[in-house]
Amino acid sequence: LVSFTGREHADDVLSRGGAIVVTGHFGSWELLGAAASAAGMPVDFLVGEQQNRMVDRLMNDLRRSAGIGTIPRGVAARGIFGSLKQGRLVAMLSDQEARRGAGILVDFFGIPSFTYPGAAQFAYRAGVPILFCFIARRPDETHEAVFLPPIEVDAEAEREAEVHRLSLIHI
Repeated sequence: LVSFTGREHADDVLSRGGAIVVTGHFGSWELLGAAASAAGMPVDFLVGEQQNRMVDRLMNDLRRSAGIGTIPRGVAARGIFGSLKQGRLVAMLSDQEARRGAGILVDFFGIPSFTYPGAAQFAYRAGVPILFCFIARRPDETHEAVFLPPIEVDAEAEREAEVHRLSLIHI
């Protein structure tokens, strides 16, 4: 059901110890994680808690059954750094607009918008690249998972400037 384009980019970052994976609410992103796991890529999702506990448990059980690890937002830092130390991919949905004051102001197709800097902050602090990916459905009902070349972190750059640069790149 899923073929990969740019798989070499995922293999590259995994051979170097993992990455922050950035994707968005586009296509079947849950299928993207399951397909990556089935293809041998160790992946963990940063997940928010659903208000309905039974739905939350069901969603996370389905993720685990597909080989996807979960990191609850409440313990994000510890979970993300732990996963990266194990050489895993940590996936985040980064297409949500941040509240004023909670994000970084960026130009999004000519519209000033606030974006969450979390992916960039974690990549900078851990010294790992950011890997952007998405999945798209084809007319024949199969899917193509696309991994773009990794965005490298400049560890010598000043933190705030580098987080801003990385946030501009991945939106």
